[in-house]
Amino acid sequence: MPRLITAAGLAAGLALAPLSAGAQSSAEGVFDLLGGMARTYSVLILRSFVDFTYESIARDSASGDLTLTGLRIYPRLSDPAQQGCTISLGRAVISDTQEDDRISSLIETTDLSVSPLCLSPGMRAALQQLGYDGIRSDAAVITARYDLPSGGMDLSVQAGLTDALSLNLEADFDYFWFTGLFDGAAGDEMPDLRPSILLRSFEASVENRGAWSRVKPMVEDAVGTTAVLPKIVESALSDQLAGKKGTPGPAAQAFISSLVSGLQTFLADESQITVRAAPEGGVWLGAEQFETPERLIEALQPKVSNRPAEVHEVLAPDLLGKAITGDGELSDAERLSAGRALMSGIGAPRDRSAAIAVLKPMADAGDAGAAMELAQGLAESGAPQSAYGYALAALAAGEPGAMGLTDRIEARLGASQIRGTQASVLAGWAPDPGLETRRAAVLAAADPAMMRRLAIDAKLGRGVPRSYETAYLWTTLAAAAGDRSAANLRVSLDARAANDHDGAWSAAFEAAAAQALTLWTEGGIGAALHDRTR
Repeated sequence: MPRLITAAGLAAGLALAPLSAGAQSSAEGVFDLLGGMARTYSVLILRSFVDFTYESIARDSASGDLTLTGLRIYPRLSDPAQQGCTISLGRAVISDTQEDDRISSLIETTDLSVSPLCLSPGMRAALQQLGYDGIRSDAAVITARYDLPSGGMDLSVQAGLTDALSLNLEADFDYFWFTGLFDGAAGDEMPDLRPSILLRSFEASVENRGAWSRVKPMVEDAVGTTAVLPKIVESALSDQLAGKKGTPGPAAQAFISSLVSGLQTFLADESQITVRAAPEGGVWLGAEQFETPERLIEALQPKVSNRPAEVHEVLAPDLLGKAITGDGELSDAERLSAGRALMSGIGAPRDRSAAIAVLKPMADAGDAGAAMELAQGLAESGAPQSAYGYALAALAAGEPGAMGLTDRIEARLGASQIRGTQASVLAGWAPDPGLETRRAAVLAAADPAMMRRLAIDAKLGRGVPRSYETAYLWTTLAAAAGDRSAANLRVSLDARAANDHDGAWSAAFEAAAAQALTLWTEGGIGAALHDRTR
């Protein structure tokens, strides 16, 4: 058995890691050993539940991807007729990343095969009648991104069944979780998990890759011609969704109508069929919505078509070309769409350099939407300092999501970088008369409450460029006038300076304090407040 590594020994190894190359190598050896132990015991524990073999398990030190090859699973099925069931997987790649409270997971599989013995007798016979020997998938990709602050999640599944069909599923949730996780935790009962889901949109497309040519003769043998299939489906669904009223509700009728139309088109071109649900404003889905098909359809209001949703349309090449070259007349909305597509890679091939070239002139001219797109793209591409200035501009303009983005970028920067960028953005905000007008009004009124509100807005970046130095100036003045909330706010800023090792915030706040004293003694604020308290 491997020797156990104590927590103290591991801590000592980590502490020595920066001292020398030999020590660093030793620490890496500790991590390798721990990884090997985790893999060993995981395999042994899993074999207590299922029999399996594999060729290799490897972790890429650069990307963190875990790659599994040559997996063969032998499920323990109770039916003697299913003995010999085998599930094989040529290769699987698992990638998990976490950044700024956002979790992303990707699973990619190739050459998945499920032998006929793993299937029920009925399913096995049906597949054999269609000419399929078990189930095979040449490739599949599952991606999920979960945002911890908002609870939102994006889910995407692409899978191909060999010589049969391709499946594409996309779901966007503004909130996704399950309640009741700890129900029955004190006893032996299983938790009663209940969905608490705010669905923004859902889309599932099935594309024919050979399955229909095998199914079609069977349908024709049963009903004579596939042309009657839409009517058969319409009648069967109408009876199923009639409910107690005897007739389907409006949402069910709309779904049946779109399904009949979609089937008719599919029978003509034998291409694909798509089901999409995108209720306006989203829809909350709880356990009651899943009780019956009628309730689920009423909540989702799904529609059937024969092509992906409009939101996935490719950007017109001529529009994209004009945006990149600058030749031709385009509206700001068109340029923003082109820049967004180039930055995200949705609707156009991703080219962040081209996206920056399109968006930067707009952002520099004060377009908040362009600044937001630019900040997000630069942050994702590993340029947080360049992204920060545009995030500040978007935040000051009130762009949705800009505050969270600004905070996440700021967490990756040093104090000097933050201070320098804040000062630069603040200096460039002169064309906007709102800030100067507000400063003048605060000085003229000598009102502590107005000073505190301006300090808070400057600290948050709400309506004015975020500037901790400016916030310190106005909290100092308001606190001097007796505003306790402002004094507490200044304490939090002082804590930032106390934890700053390069002294950038200490210097900034000293400058702000000196400016506050000047405004107090020479700018008339102190005199005005003194006169009021006499």
